Amino acid sequence: MIFNTRGVSFKNNPELKFKCGPNLLEICDEYTYLGIILKPSGTFSYAVDELYSKASKAWFSISNTIYQNKKLPVSKAFKIFDSLITPITTYCCELWTPFSIKSADLVNANNLLMNFGDFTPERLNQRISRMVLSVHKKASTLAVLGEIDRFPLLVNALVHTLKYEWILEKRSHKGSFVGLAYTEMCRFSASGTDCWLTRVNKIKLGLGINVHRSCSQTTANKYIKKQIFSKFQGFWLNSIQSVRLNHDGRDQNKLRLYKTFKGSFSEEPYISHVVNRNQRCALTRLRISAHHLQIEIGRYTKPPTPPVSYTHLRAH
Repeated sequence: MIFNTRGVSFKNNPELKFKCGPNLLEICDEYTYLGIILKPSGTFSYAVDELYSKASKAWFSISNTIYQNKKLPVSKAFKIFDSLITPITTYCCELWTPFSIKSADLVNANNLLMNFGDFTPERLNQRISRMVLSVHKKASTLAVLGEIDRFPLLVNALVHTLKYEWILEKRSHKGSFVGLAYTEMCRFSASGTDCWLTRVNKIKLGLGINVHRSCSQTTANKYIKKQIFSKFQGFWLNSIQSVRLNHDGRDQNKLRLYKTFKGSFSEEPYISHVVNRNQRCALTRLRISAHHLQIEIGRYTKPPTPPVSYTHLRAH
């Protein structure tokens, strides 16, 4: 395979011939190595899409079982998902996660975490989350995750990526092939060349994570996970509390009611206490404004129907 920035295939180029001894080597424009599709352009988008396709098929085979079992606890539904689906769609995420986000967004924690909705594996995470809550696809993604204390798969992928980088750095001095590759990436990163390590360093800078190399692997893993989870919790809280004013000065934040009683990223007690999904979903829909009451559907009319204040109701 001949790598190039344009991703041009040289498969049928008669002028290029490579031999290993007397044997002529075939030039290919796609190669699967350890389950990851490699392309001449070096992009991982094909590999990510292929993993998502495989995970979608696996999800289709179990989704109907989860959906029909209306008394299945939410925790068990996610345990099934994280055992059978998550490992497929996030396979080798340590390698391709830094390339799935624009380089400019990596150095800013808010911009980095804002990409969680565009992270390809998150589509399946949203499917299982919305299924157990029985809410429609227009329901707020932030509210859905906040009700069940479910972190986006991007957050977990970032944790795995930084853990992996820490392990590579610890082993780079041992002279292994992987260690030599890491040493070479250090040279690229120092010279400003865009590579995997350059992007990982930007992620650490943006999230403010600096793990001391002398600490144990267990300590490093706990620190990385705690820091990234904490960053997302702060991002989530700031997002639901934001004020979005329209031309008439009214707050159009879909979660303007939700933010009045939701102050932390944690699972609500009714999620585990209310066993029947049909009963549980009624509470969820009311809390996150995923219902069909006029206060919610009025925002989609043309022109939008302004919400009636409590003071206005008392006057009448």
